[in-house]
Amino acid sequence: MIKQPEELTAEGKKFSMIIYSEPGLGKTTLALSAANPILCDFDRGVLRVRAEHRKQTVEVANYDEFLADLEHPDFQKADTVIIDTAGSAVSMMYAKFDKELNTKDPRKVYGAIKQEFSRLTGQIRDAMNKNVIYVFHSTEVQKGDVTVTRLLCEGSAKDIVWAPCDFGGRMYRRKGKRYICFTSTDEAFAKGCHGIHGEFEVPELKEGEKNDFIERLFKKAQDNISAESEMFSGVKEQYESAMAEGKKIIDSIKDLKTANAAMPKVKAIEHALTSEKEIGVLFKAKVKELNLFFDPVLKQYTDKPAEDDKGDK
Repeated sequence: MIKQPEELTAEGKKFSMIIYSEPGLGKTTLALSAANPILCDFDRGVLRVRAEHRKQTVEVANYDEFLADLEHPDFQKADTVIIDTAGSAVSMMYAKFDKELNTKDPRKVYGAIKQEFSRLTGQIRDAMNKNVIYVFHSTEVQKGDVTVTRLLCEGSAKDIVWAPCDFGGRMYRRKGKRYICFTSTDEAFAKGCHGIHGEFEVPELKEGEKNDFIERLFKKAQDNISAESEMFSGVKEQYESAMAEGKKIIDSIKDLKTANAAMPKVKAIEHALTSEKEIGVLFKAKVKELNLFFDPVLKQYTDKPAEDDKGDK
């Protein structure tokens, strides 16, 4: 379905996200703060989540079983699918494709994993119309004098999984408080969009307190998209108005006199976006068609080229 820019809205928009950190910071509980989630437990670790925050859970034994489970009615009812941990999911993908491809070249297997990860994200987010959150453990790698935090994941998959995701946040603890950051640093990669950048404090939940951090974060992203669209809508209307006025003025140019009379009218237009440049191109094409020349000294058009600018129309 083809849509015009003004028809594009954030209503019903779903997101894909990566959350990663060292063990014990509450990644799974944070992921479960998304709207109406279903947890795909690849690590059998759901019991580490406080009982009041647990949600419906699928214990995954192998990747083919997981794909079959996606067709279950409970998945259709959920708004968010959580893959925990995605590192274990990638390991299951590797086992599947290594067997199916029957190759000694791991690059071919990781190529298949890359395609599958993108396909899976598209299936859940776009085809099933659900948020998808990938939970990863992290590891540290020394690069020169800098210690870099990376996703704990097999081979090159630690890099390729970022591409299809909208957000990627690293969790960490600083001075007793937990944060998640969506802006890359020298020490860790992250990914933000739709106005979600920088670090956010992750609250320590008290007993009985609602767990809705990610739900509110996604709502903020949707609101940012809507606000940007509304702002652009007003600018676009001004652009269309400027273009219409400019074309009307250019259409009135018939000769030398009307060309010079049109110049101050064009300058008086309230431009928006690229209207000034586009109208300028149309104006120059029109005077060239009439074989008129701009005299920089007189600051007007003449029917003869200036002495120091012959041939420049």
